[in-house]
Amino acid sequence: MSFETLIPFKSRSVGDFLNTCLNDIPPDTASKIRSKHPSERLSDRDKQVLIIEALVSIAERCNWQLIHYDGGYRVYTGSHYSLIESNLLNNFLCDVARRMGFDEETIRHYTFREGLVKQFHASGFKVLNQLEHEVVKINLLNGTLHITGDGYKLLPHNPKDYLLYTLNVMYDPEATCPLYDAYRARVLPDSCKQEVLDEFVGYSFCPNGKLKLEKCLVLFGSGANGKSVFFDVIIGLLGSTNVSNYSLQSLTDKSGYYRASIAGKRLNYVSELSSRMDTSIFKMMVSGEPVEARHAYGRPFMVQDLPKFIFNTNELPSSIEHNDGFFRRFMIVHFDQTIPESERDYSLASKIIAEELPGVLNLVLKGLDRILANRGFSHCDYLNNTLNEFRRQHDPVRMFLDDIKAIPKPITVSSVALKKLFLDYTDYGRQFGYKTISLHEFSKRIREIGYDVTRRSEGRYVGMYIPGTHIVQDSLFN
Repeated sequence: MSFETLIPFKSRSVGDFLNTCLNDIPPDTASKIRSKHPSERLSDRDKQVLIIEALVSIAERCNWQLIHYDGGYRVYTGSHYSLIESNLLNNFLCDVARRMGFDEETIRHYTFREGLVKQFHASGFKVLNQLEHEVVKINLLNGTLHITGDGYKLLPHNPKDYLLYTLNVMYDPEATCPLYDAYRARVLPDSCKQEVLDEFVGYSFCPNGKLKLEKCLVLFGSGANGKSVFFDVIIGLLGSTNVSNYSLQSLTDKSGYYRASIAGKRLNYVSELSSRMDTSIFKMMVSGEPVEARHAYGRPFMVQDLPKFIFNTNELPSSIEHNDGFFRRFMIVHFDQTIPESERDYSLASKIIAEELPGVLNLVLKGLDRILANRGFSHCDYLNNTLNEFRRQHDPVRMFLDDIKAIPKPITVSSVALKKLFLDYTDYGRQFGYKTISLHEFSKRIREIGYDVTRRSEGRYVGMYIPGTHIVQDSLFN
């Protein structure tokens, strides 16, 4: 089926869906329930159970497309499953009770309303623990694009795809984006940087079961360099409802409230990369591993469908975790071109969004094709060098070793007393204002960087050569 044969879907809101559902409820439901219990005086708890049982039966009979996934209830609105906000769900359940014919005095009492909601949560609506996709699917205004080994197939929207979003763009394989191309050539002259940006946005459509690259993207550079235009265009492409903007400090806090809000988003895109975070939770989220979350006053649950992460920042954090597991999750793209005032077009992003989103999508699709074919991001020496420099500049121990020109050596060939090295590092850190660390932590960092540490009778030694200051100590092992 070619894309020309598909027309944009007619969207309906969650509220419209729920109002339609109300029309399926017979208004004599309450009287039928009472007729089955003629000799009993039904308590509020009895009514709550019977109301929800009747609701579940009606939903199954009328084929309501209602699922429970990632801690929330979602309904199919014509192209994808949209989240029912808790206040909307609570009001809907009260409207159901009214529609069935139960008296208003009972329904409006807060304890009855709370009990009705709790009973609904225990009702057993279809629960999806994980959405598995054998092929990558991208939901668009004019259909669902299936990315297969044989190319692209644009098919009608289908509730059985269980997609949680629709992009704010139509698929047009012939579309181009000359304004966007010119913008990128100006702010990112290195083509490998452009390719990585396309690939990462494409990566946001990949389920972890299909491709798990465990990377986040950092866009780094001082002002007037084009980062904000990219931010606005990508938000325009994906749609603001499919992007969250929570800080890492919020997303990695102990409450889990913010993590509950990112389920089903394509990106979490924020203008901040703070060192104030729980790095273990950060690494789990970037790796796409399920993380614990909870809604306010709700039970904890595991978020399965996590977004990918992009950060716009003018400065890289200085106080962070220093190990391979942390650093390997970063791709850093330096926006190093400062655009003079005479060249700045403050409406550029708006023009691209209004005229060129289908062309921007085609660039993203090419990037997606590359990462699926290569099972990873394109090799880019510039990005690797930027990451290595970031790692060096934000690792005081590594900078200290670089400054003293230390070279790893077998400890039988050349060695330095660990305590002496640590005292020198402490003086170095005090001089440059670095946070102090313990001898134990210093020894751990030395090992992580690649130096051997061995204990002798007179103390611990590091296998290391320092030009001009070091004496080879072979005799100590003879």
